[in-house]
Amino acid sequence: MKNLNELQKEGLKTFEILVEPGQFTEVRLLNTKQGTLSGYYNDVDKLIEHIQRYDGNYNIYITMNALSEGIEARGKNHLKSYAKNTTSDKEIRCRRWILIDLDPERPAGISSTEQELKLSEELGRKIQGYLTDCGFPEPVTALSGNGFHLLYPVELPNTPEMTSLAKGFLGALDSRFSTEQVKVDTTTYNAARITKLYGTVSCKGDSTEERPHRRSKILYVPEKRVPVAIELLQQIAAQCVEKGNKKKTVNRNEKREPARSISGSKMEFDLRLWLESHEIPVAREKQVENGMCYVLESCPWNQEHSKDNGAYVIQFDDGGIAAGCHHDSCKEENWETLWRMLEGEKPMPSVKKAKTENLPSAEKESPVDVLLRLIEEQGHIPFRSTEGEAFIQIPNKVSFVNYPLKSEYYQMWLRNLYYQTYNRGSRNDMIQAVMETLVAKAHCQGKEYPVYNRFAFHEGHLYYNLADRDSTVLCVDESGIKCCSEPPVRLITRKNIRPQPMPQKGKSFRKLMNKYYHFASMSDRILHNVILIVRLITGIEQPIVIYKGSKGSSKTTSMEMDKRCLDISSNNVTVMPKNEEDFLLLLESQDIVCLDNMDSITKSQANIFCQVVTGATAVKRKKYSDSELCEINIKSVVYMNGIHLLSDRSDFLDRCVFLNMKAISSEKRRSKKDVMEEFEADKPCILYRMFECLSRAMEIEPLIEVNIDDRLLDFLKWGCAVAEAMGYGQEKFLEAYQKNRTRLNEELLEEDEVAGAVMDYLEESGNFEGTMSELSAELFDMLYEKGMYASNKIKQANHLSRRLKELETGLHNVGISVEIGKNNGKRFVKISRENTE
Repeated sequence: MKNLNELQKEGLKTFEILVEPGQFTEVRLLNTKQGTLSGYYNDVDKLIEHIQRYDGNYNIYITMNALSEGIEARGKNHLKSYAKNTTSDKEIRCRRWILIDLDPERPAGISSTEQELKLSEELGRKIQGYLTDCGFPEPVTALSGNGFHLLYPVELPNTPEMTSLAKGFLGALDSRFSTEQVKVDTTTYNAARITKLYGTVSCKGDSTEERPHRRSKILYVPEKRVPVAIELLQQIAAQCVEKGNKKKTVNRNEKREPARSISGSKMEFDLRLWLESHEIPVAREKQVENGMCYVLESCPWNQEHSKDNGAYVIQFDDGGIAAGCHHDSCKEENWETLWRMLEGEKPMPSVKKAKTENLPSAEKESPVDVLLRLIEEQGHIPFRSTEGEAFIQIPNKVSFVNYPLKSEYYQMWLRNLYYQTYNRGSRNDMIQAVMETLVAKAHCQGKEYPVYNRFAFHEGHLYYNLADRDSTVLCVDESGIKCCSEPPVRLITRKNIRPQPMPQKGKSFRKLMNKYYHFASMSDRILHNVILIVRLITGIEQPIVIYKGSKGSSKTTSMEMDKRCLDISSNNVTVMPKNEEDFLLLLESQDIVCLDNMDSITKSQANIFCQVVTGATAVKRKKYSDSELCEINIKSVVYMNGIHLLSDRSDFLDRCVFLNMKAISSEKRRSKKDVMEEFEADKPCILYRMFECLSRAMEIEPLIEVNIDDRLLDFLKWGCAVAEAMGYGQEKFLEAYQKNRTRLNEELLEEDEVAGAVMDYLEESGNFEGTMSELSAELFDMLYEKGMYASNKIKQANHLSRRLKELETGLHNVGISVEIGKNNGKRFVKISRENTE
């Protein structure tokens, strides 16, 4: 929907029409992820530059009337997040425009249809014709995106009388012209009124074919600006008063004293203007069941109650007024005490005491309701993952951060919010009620997003969360590295995550890797450097990397440096959890898992590791539930270290890459603390080079073809692309990978009892063909004659059969054929050298 040329053209036109030369106007965006954004501009080029990123995502407004001098210091030619002070009515120097906003009637929060938009324009043209007949000059006409605008130029002082005049003028038009389909908006009377910044997109609700988001635009500008004479406005406003007296209608926002209208008739008490005259700022207005509620920015009775907008004043349709504060210490305060505090013994215009039974239902807020309202006002947005887990998005100064909704951090945040609001501790059941409501909103109303931890590869882009103070997310694609304010995925900040530095250009990646890692061979170095970058591609099967080497070969340090490059956390290296559930939770919570000092792997652990590579989903019983199950995504990247071969299971070993480390001499050995400090100092450059290499690999990957039969084909394809981008080349990488597989297979066969016995038998006795029991006996006898022990894997035919099936691929790789089957109803096994007839 973004069209920069149209935005620049219409934005410039709006600025020239509404803003006097050299003067400032406020630009305002409401309900963004950074709260209210506000800035004061006299530089239209900067204005367009700063708002273009928000165009189409948020509604963008501008003040119409001349601002008081010095107000621009709040944010001169830039936008400020979480703006606490925006332009108030008393900060308007004079009125230059009156806005007639024709808004189609429709459900709240959605855009208008083409027919509704057409009806609003038709009514606007009708009102324009009527006012022209009354002697009004030509207005500026515009489409707001959902309705029709008439902007009439005026030259009026900003006084309460002129506010009443503008209000009466709009009220008269409303009474005369509003229909069931289109209404004249009567709330645009106040001096600090904001209007659409024409040229920006109006975005209410979702953009659908029937109710699309549209770009606002100015339709017509008169050749000359001719202000409306005050007598013409009075003439129209007088009709409103007369009609109002006949119907005995009550305006909720009338004058603070028995005041005189322009026509001389008595008007109702204007609560809004009374509040302004006493400099009591209003946070927001909201229509309640039988009146208008003004929620105050701060409590007039107790300034300590200013954090949650708990004070309010209500003007009822019958003229009565109620006031109060939700805090216990203010429970005796009401409209009468407010009036006496500010007006002394002056007669009160109208009194309704602010007792709970007299308040509309909307004002009876429990502490849970208050917390939920404050959460919404601060821009917290519940959402859910594609797996159905609930999360919360919290805005910060620049971007936003995402947490698991039921995380310990968010619960602490809620408790702190309650304490700040009520100055007392919160009950567990209260926090639980808030959490359950937010979870329900996440599932029933929240949007669904793909959810990841530190980083995600999504639709050809890498999104990487630095997890710094500004929650910076980087986007890496074929064009390079850049910051991304609103990624299409949600990256979750979990308890153990730690910040990464901003990437910076520097030394080459290969030189930096040579500085810190001590591999036994060049092929291991190539594999490591390529794998480290391919780790950033989520969604593909990644090999388990196992560091091997003698004592003092920096296996743990090397593994931790890999972790620090990819996903630094509070526990970069851990030991294997003792029970399976803890192990699964560890895999779910971290993108990179490093397991230290592994001695061996059980059969069930090997099965889990195989599932980790392929990306299976584990199922476990939900906490505090007897029957409900929940899914855990255990696709993760795993590193281990050990001295020996950790498992003899071929399906596990097929998913592993072993990197051999060479021992570091005592002269070159340094403390881990010194190494890590230097490594962290170089990490900005390491990250930059990793992302830079991945960006080049993204261009290369579609051209790569890999003709190898392997479980990890997607990994190999990306590995070839990274190797090409790094300068190694595809052939060297594949050669290093094949060499690693061959070496692993040889180590497996050398350490396996059955494989060793079979190879010795073929060497001494030649090929074998017979039953499994006969083979078991032959192997047992051979070992017995050599004085060697034979376990059940050889002594029992069924164990021998199972192990031979597991070793079939490994033996095939060294030229030994194993065939197990049936012939004439009898089971047989045939073992032979593949080059033997």
